[in-house]
Amino acid sequence: MVNTTELRVYMTLRDNMTVKELARKIGKSPATLSRWLDNKDMPVSSAEAIANVLHIPEAKMTKIFFATV
Repeated sequence: MVNTTELRVYMTLRDNMTVKELARKIGKSPATLSRWLDNKDMPVSSAEAIANVLHIPEAKMTKIFFATV
């Protein structure tokens, strides 16, 4: 499960990046990214791309992209 709250914190820290901007940077449609955020699930390859764009430290990636609750 993806911790969308933490993910949105990183989006805010990166110049208030919108879903549309993030989707463009990872090569996905805004609808696809929104669906992933709503479902709190996404492909691992996309999680890695998002982490790179948002400069999420490797130590935080597990807590964000593989949250247990």
